[in-house]
Amino acid sequence: MENLIKKLDLKRNSNYTEILERLDHNPIFSAPEIFINLITDFNPFNMDLCSGIVYTHNKIGVFWFIHELGLNGNPDDVSKKIDNFLTDFKFIKNNSFGDDNNDFIENHYYKDDKDYKHHLYIQDLIRYSDTESPKCGGTLSYEIDYKKEIPPPSIENILSVYPEIICPEIPENILKLLNKRIVSNICYGGTRKRYYTWEASIICSDGMSFESEINEIKTELEKNDFMLIRKDLNTYIYKNTKLPSPIIYLSTLGNHQLNFRIQPHT
Repeated sequence: MENLIKKLDLKRNSNYTEILERLDHNPIFSAPEIFINLITDFNPFNMDLCSGIVYTHNKIGVFWFIHELGLNGNPDDVSKKIDNFLTDFKFIKNNSFGDDNNDFIENHYYKDDKDYKHHLYIQDLIRYSDTESPKCGGTLSYEIDYKKEIPPPSIENILSVYPEIICPEIPENILKLLNKRIVSNICYGGTRKRYYTWEASIICSDGMSFESEINEIKTELEKNDFMLIRKDLNTYIYKNTKLPSPIIYLSTLGNHQLNFRIQPHT
């Protein structure tokens, strides 16, 4: 797993960093060269970027996900430019797919390397109706899947190989409590510094461990001056009693999984 990130040769350059800073991002992630070129070439006026690691079917992948991607131009022209851009990078366009009513159409591009498979998913762009000049938007996800099977990773495993997704504002005792947990997903990012989040989906092995996991985390939160302020359906919402932030959400996801989400600023 240690080589997973090193082989990807993640980087950043001044143009890419400048765009994310202009759009008030925190944090600013390194990324694959093609993703950086995509951002700098199309120069979005709006984006909500997060990055993370996902583990499924005994394999692990790294992703960069953009919600509310805003681009200049009409949807058809921008889509053709993206298609040409990806073709130049040797991506192959797969069939598009959508929901039952075709209200949501997503386009899939992929490229095979020796150890990895690259995927880019982009939602059919929608024309903004409230702008004088043509603008459009949608969602975009860039994913790199490692082809070899590996054992389930812990939070500690993941953060040791991809330290850029460590949120510095998670209380130290809470992170220590979470470190050994096995996870299916860690995601960190967000657009505005007031609203960025860090979250992890924790896998529990059986019903008894599920109960013990959630009770242990709740107990540790209370020890660290977090008070339960509300319970909404399957979500426990905690707030620090001594500070205006952060807010922590602890949710049960079914299939013996817990979601731990921290919003550092409110």
